[in-house]
Amino acid sequence: MDGRTSSFGGRPAAGGVPPAARVAPADPAPSRVADLTRYRLGSAEAAPAGPLVDLASTGRILFNRKWLVLAVVALVTAAAIVVVQRLQPIYAARALVMLDPREDIYDADSLLTGLPLDSALIEGEIQVIRSRLMAERAVASLNLMTDPEFNPALRPAQPGLLERLDPRPWLRGHLPVGVVDVLGLAAEPPDVVTPLEERLEEQRRVVINNFLQRLSVSRQGSAQVIAVGFRSGSPRKAALIANTVADLYIVEQLEARFETTRRVTAWLNERLGDLARQVRLSEEAVERYRVDNALIAESEADVAINAQQLSELNTALVMARAERAEAEARVARIGELVDQGQALDTIPEVTASPLIVGLRQQLAALAETEAELRAQYGDQHPRMLEISAQRRDLTVNLQQEIARIVDALENELMVATAREQALAQSIPRLVDEAAEINQAEVGLRELEREVEASRQLYDAFLTRFTEVSDEEEIRQPNARVISPAVIPEAPYYPRKSLLVAAAFAVSVVLGAGMALGLEATHKGFRSREQLEQALGVANLGVAQDTRSTIARRVRPEDVVIGKPMSSYAEAIRGVRISLYLSNVDRPPKVVLVTSALPGEGKTVLSISLARSAAAAGQRVVLIDGDLRRPSIHRVIRRATQPGLIEFLAEEVKLSDVVVADAFSDLKLIPVYHGTPNPKDLLGSNHMRQLLNTLRAHYDLIVIDSAPVLAVADSRILANLADKVLLAVQWEKTPRKAAREAMRYLMDADADMAGTVMTRTDWRRYRKYGRVDGSDHYHRIAGYYTN
Repeated sequence: MDGRTSSFGGRPAAGGVPPAARVAPADPAPSRVADLTRYRLGSAEAAPAGPLVDLASTGRILFNRKWLVLAVVALVTAAAIVVVQRLQPIYAARALVMLDPREDIYDADSLLTGLPLDSALIEGEIQVIRSRLMAERAVASLNLMTDPEFNPALRPAQPGLLERLDPRPWLRGHLPVGVVDVLGLAAEPPDVVTPLEERLEEQRRVVINNFLQRLSVSRQGSAQVIAVGFRSGSPRKAALIANTVADLYIVEQLEARFETTRRVTAWLNERLGDLARQVRLSEEAVERYRVDNALIAESEADVAINAQQLSELNTALVMARAERAEAEARVARIGELVDQGQALDTIPEVTASPLIVGLRQQLAALAETEAELRAQYGDQHPRMLEISAQRRDLTVNLQQEIARIVDALENELMVATAREQALAQSIPRLVDEAAEINQAEVGLRELEREVEASRQLYDAFLTRFTEVSDEEEIRQPNARVISPAVIPEAPYYPRKSLLVAAAFAVSVVLGAGMALGLEATHKGFRSREQLEQALGVANLGVAQDTRSTIARRVRPEDVVIGKPMSSYAEAIRGVRISLYLSNVDRPPKVVLVTSALPGEGKTVLSISLARSAAAAGQRVVLIDGDLRRPSIHRVIRRATQPGLIEFLAEEVKLSDVVVADAFSDLKLIPVYHGTPNPKDLLGSNHMRQLLNTLRAHYDLIVIDSAPVLAVADSRILANLADKVLLAVQWEKTPRKAAREAMRYLMDADADMAGTVMTRTDWRRYRKYGRVDGSDHYHRIAGYYTN
């Protein structure tokens, strides 16, 4: 055995490892197994997150439970079909009524013209149609009180389930009267009889309520059209009632307009009498006022003359004031020229005077003559002296004429002032006279306006009374039926195809929900993805249940030797290779195999793994580490002899407890009976020394340990092993137990290699697995010989 080489690349057997120490593995090669083994349960580092909704997994779940889904779909759909067939069909008919706001062509100015239709008014008309008053009219018009569809009192009494199961009527008919009285089974006294009027009123109320429940009134979009619909078990009845309600609405509107017209006519008639009396009283008041204030026809001319005189005086006064102001301005100008020492010949009146103009022309002619003679005769010539005397006379005449003009202007100012004063004194007297007359006329005009207003109002009301009286017989409604209800061909409810389709859709959702719910409540693992996501470590392999792929009489641990090309043997080889790849430079030597609970296949896995490694040429020893319920000795069918407990108790030598496997080159250290102190033995230095000794002579040491959740033995051995394998039985190991076992191992500082799924039903597993080739088994099955 010492001369053997490892099956992995011909590497010679590794040497020993110092006791109480374990060399840290080198950085693993990049691989999926190496990556997943770094995940730890409950750590911040988690497994790679997948999609929130795994459609492939969901599809597998639904396919696996397809019979449940199909059963739910079939039952729900069949029940829906039965229920739909038993439902009473209901028919719906609809009539369309258009509201016409146009006014009557013969009544353009009528007080009763229609109002513009807005949403509020249309909603009001809808409420009118849906009112109890309209319902009462329709019920009475169609005699629905005698229709059992609306009047439940006319339907035959149907006893309920409790009444049918009540045994008292049968007992009263079959037991003696005395026994009935003793047992208290006597019939209850009848209720107090309700008066006929109250019963009829209650039935009428119920019929109207049923009628209103089946009546639907709504506006058609934004149009001025109201849809009047009705639902009934009879198509003819639905159409008849819809048309009846529409017609009753038209009649009600017309009656309302007639009633309004009659009320207006009566009011106008009464008002006309009041207005006639008021006109007569107003005219009498005007006449009395004229007499009292002497405002008779002859004095009207005097009133007009007085007003004309006052107007003329006011005009004359304004003109006199203007003339006086103008005269004052001229006189003031003269005074300014005198004060400034200037000549007055620039005054407009002076320059415009013909006499002044003539004198100035004469002076100019003398000046010209004087200039000519001065050159001939000189200043002392008689002719010159005569001309000088003439000039002086003309100048004096000119000044006198200017003075006269100035005096005339001052006289005009005095006359204008006097005239203004006279006019101003005459006006107050006329004003007083006019005020008296006007004051009397104010009252008269007020009375006359009242008379005129009363007369116009009377004429208007008389005209309106005549028009309304004529229109009372030809009034038309502001609504009309534009589409009467027709008899429906198909029922409004139930829509069987739609209900059955909806039931089918609901059944599919319900069936899928039940399938997913059952899958979610399943406590075990069905795929390696679930196992890796739940525990946070890699799954190194899926070991099939050989009973599903190989003959049932063959033990699983014998398959790796007896059928090395089987799928089970290949799965065990995959686990062994995954262990090797976890650290290629320093592969683990001591591998602990454990499980969360008993009966999960850890012993079979331990033996299979050890035999597979031994068959590959490795030096392998299998140690039974379950000192409480040892099982390896039963599997290999060895007789009782000293085992591990005796060796740890230093009762025998190591060579006395190591036995050979009958089917392979595997060496075993079994345990044949339990011990009361397994923790002390497994945690002893002697156990450590044993492992160190075995490291020096074997390539692989496999320890089959007790379940983690059962006892603490596995946590002690986990601290001594290089790697730990957790066996998880497919579909049986509870997820909570597996997580708890993983937590215990992590707390014990175990170096987890990963998990192995055991006892897998390969045919069923292929429905859940995805990434290990199981879903392509039909294509790769040729590589196995089961």
